[in-house]
Amino acid sequence: MKTFSIILTLTFFVSCKNKISELDKYKYGQIEVYIDNSNVNDFELKFIYNKFTHIENKDFTNKKIDIDSLIFKIDSTGADKGLVYNKNIIKIYHRNNIRVVLSNKDSIIESYNVNIPSFKYLRNIKIIDDFYNNDYRKSDSKVNYSYVLNPLSLSKYKLDTISYENFGFNFIRPKSKKLEGNFISLNLIDWWFTEPHESIRYKESVNPVKKSKIKTVKISKID
Repeated sequence: MKTFSIILTLTFFVSCKNKISELDKYKYGQIEVYIDNSNVNDFELKFIYNKFTHIENKDFTNKKIDIDSLIFKIDSTGADKGLVYNKNIIKIYHRNNIRVVLSNKDSIIESYNVNIPSFKYLRNIKIIDDFYNNDYRKSDSKVNYSYVLNPLSLSKYKLDTISYENFGFNFIRPKSKKLEGNFISLNLIDWWFTEPHESIRYKESVNPVKKSKIKTVKISKID
């Protein structure tokens, strides 16, 4: 009887440890999407996938979750399942032929398909906040990492690449690029609609930075 009780307890513990809740799938995605709710808000946003199984093993246990769709409620404050530090940014999964549907009550605002490939790392550094001497951003430059969802293509944007030379202490005039569309592909964004620091410090991490020049990227809206 004692042996049966021990086995039952262990089975229950393992099943709980490997279980992922329905809400967890919204934080395990690896792709960032910024939702521009400045022109259109109060809508439901749905990403419809061909069903697949995601395995999460950050804590060395295989946690499985089936993904068929991700649904977000968007209002003037951002997304209901947005990131803590920025409610306009959501996490989704990479896949091909994802159906994106924006709807309001019974009507569809916009609907289209997108391909989101997996990303790869290019560099790995930490930008240090000069004012508080804390990590401002772990800057993992990735290909196919960030996107902007721009309902009905109503907004236009400017992408600035800002260089800092001599270990990040000298600010160099940015190079600009205009962007438009309803679903815009980007690499890593360091400054989401905020002004960059005039100077930064950084420390090297996984891949050493050989040059004394660091590039950061800022996105902003234009008229």
